[in-house]
Amino acid sequence: MTQFQYQATTPDGKTIEGVMEAGEERVVVAWLQEQGYLPLEVALPGAPQSKTTRTRLSFPTLPWSGRVTQRDLLLLTRELATLISAGLPLDRALSVLAGLAAKAELRKVIEEILTAVQQGKSLAEALAEYPQIFPQLY
Repeated sequence: MTQFQYQATTPDGKTIEGVMEAGEERVVVAWLQEQGYLPLEVALPGAPQSKTTRTRLSFPTLPWSGRVTQRDLLLLTRELATLISAGLPLDRALSVLAGLAAKAELRKVIEEILTAVQQGKSLAEALAEYPQIFPQLY
């Protein structure tokens, strides 16, 4: 058995950290999910932060090429739905999405949507400010 450090998000949007003894990473991930948490990261304690020793658990990154494709929009929608279903408040879910965005341009758009929502606009109103990304039906 190996000890793994983990970081996860609780249903109310708080980040928790801890250590769990398990045979492999996926056991830790499964346990966290059973507890109702959204796993963010699982790593060996004291392991340097490299891709070979630290596993970052995240949603697929959101690509950006100056124009968001239908696939990009689908990924964004799935990620947002997953975070909301996990019990995160809308503002926290948008904040997490901004952190997961692979490109600075898309991160900026999500952060601006987050700011608009925090200022009292509905999500629909905030998305409508970006008609080149979010179609009217969206």
